[in-house]
Amino acid sequence: MVERYAYDPWGKRRNPADWKQDDTRTSWIIDRGYTMHEHLSPFGGAGGGCIINMNGRVYDPLTAMFFSPDPFVQAPDSWLNYNRYGYAFGNPLVYIDPDGELAWFVPILIGAVIFGTGNLVAHTIRGDVNSFGDGLKYFGQGALAGAAFGAAWQFAPLIPIVGKGIQTTMTVYGIAQGITGVAGMVGGAINDGSDGLGRAGKLFMGNFYLNEKEPWLGIWQGFTRHTWEMPQSWLGQTVSQVLNTSGITDKVEYWGGATFSTTRDQSIAVSIGSYINVRTQRYTDFDSYILTDQTVMHEYGHTFDSRIWGPLYLFVIGLPSLISADASQPIYHSGIWTTTHRLKWYERSASRKAKKYFNKYGVIWNDIRNPTYK
Repeated sequence: MVERYAYDPWGKRRNPADWKQDDTRTSWIIDRGYTMHEHLSPFGGAGGGCIINMNGRVYDPLTAMFFSPDPFVQAPDSWLNYNRYGYAFGNPLVYIDPDGELAWFVPILIGAVIFGTGNLVAHTIRGDVNSFGDGLKYFGQGALAGAAFGAAWQFAPLIPIVGKGIQTTMTVYGIAQGITGVAGMVGGAINDGSDGLGRAGKLFMGNFYLNEKEPWLGIWQGFTRHTWEMPQSWLGQTVSQVLNTSGITDKVEYWGGATFSTTRDQSIAVSIGSYINVRTQRYTDFDSYILTDQTVMHEYGHTFDSRIWGPLYLFVIGLPSLISADASQPIYHSGIWTTTHRLKWYERSASRKAKKYFNKYGVIWNDIRNPTYK
């Protein structure tokens, strides 16, 4: 044994032979100390009062505080984390802060794992996973979308003025989606037992479900859904969970990156983000049925509008569509009978997008039912 070292819980050097006393030495064989961080002995001298370089930030063991604030509020649900000069939540016997701040790649890895697993689970529920290769494909698709989301969260503060607000909004949004999912599952179970719980669970997993028809489009769906489309993504799940809890929803289906809540007893057709609530006829296979029901296809067209308009979607398309649907009247236009609602520019826009998208599946669009013309 050449040399011994000892520290108090906050990292201050103390006498290894008598822990009640400070370490009065002025030099040491190595400059690494508490949690293997660099001790800057010239700054503080004898008595264990040196400062500690944690690379990300500099720490003072005498005050148990960093010299600069943590740039990230890593646990916004804990009030302790809002002391951004504090060390390890004030509990160094349980926690450490390896480099003074969160490693830049950690949010990216977390996003990749969560979204990869979520997309895999959603596609397993849908029946798409029949081999290890299928599972790897859907996990990889979700992981790419999640990594992009994690990178957006991590580097958002670099955007001048608004960056920190964007990151905080993304954090609050993620928590809100989780709370909505849990509340929906509790409500679904109370209302309809295991069936209601199952539908609510599928609605929550719809947050991670990506387009299996076009994988790269699915990755883009996943990224925009939880960044550019945050308001309608949260509201879409919330409305769908409420309808399920209310007993209106019969089934929850996945198709093309969208989550469909279907009902046969209520007249409803509303798209909010990637969540679509719509009335359907009886069906056994939703993949086949969707290509026969133009109303369902039209509502899917609104998902493209959501990605284009982002946070403005609710005000430019969502709210006006809701108002015009309530006030819709029959009208004879260009030689056909239709409704005033279907002639609105935002409804024709959704129909045009749906007509173009579903054309690749051989669908012949009925322009009398859902006009696409100007």
